Amino acid sequence: MLLIATTLDNSWKYIARAFKKNLIYTVSGIISTITLGVSGILLIVVWDMGLKGILLSYSLAPLLSFLFIEFNLKVITRLKLNLINRKTIREMLKYSLPLMPNDILWWLILSSNRYVIKIYLGINENGIFSVSSKFPSLMSSVNDLFNMAWQERAILEYSSEDKNSYYSNIFIVF
Repeated sequence: MLLIATTLDNSWKYIARAFKKNLIYTVSGIISTITLGVSGILLIVVWDMGLKGILLSYSLAPLLSFLFIEFNLKVITRLKLNLINRKTIREMLKYSLPLMPNDILWWLILSSNRYVIKIYLGINENGIFSVSSKFPSLMSSVNDLFNMAWQERAILEYSSEDKNSYYSNIFIVF
């Protein structure tokens, strides 16, 4: 459920961006964050579901985000499966398959930190690490928002005459 919900949510978010529905994209992220927080507290703290509660919470958040985007954009009704190019699918798979082990190993490295800290330093230090790791995560989210807006604007400005000064000003501000 977690894999399917996350895959659908990420795909539908890219589609929302492709349709230039940035408000829907942003609201879906807010819905996901709030759902994760509220369901996490309810399932883990209030109902004491432990690991099952964590997995359910992490599955519920992208599922609701996906449903919000689908409800607003009706992506499923726009899909035209007969237009899928099998040659392109094969090329994409050929390109992406070698990248999968890299992604899996990054996930292992990032998630193993918490276990090592818990084993050697204790639960309290693990809690401090968890909370402190949210700050870089927040900065990364802000940076991602900037990059999304920048990519769209950079493409639009590419053919303008004063593009060099525009690009320079953006990088100075960034």
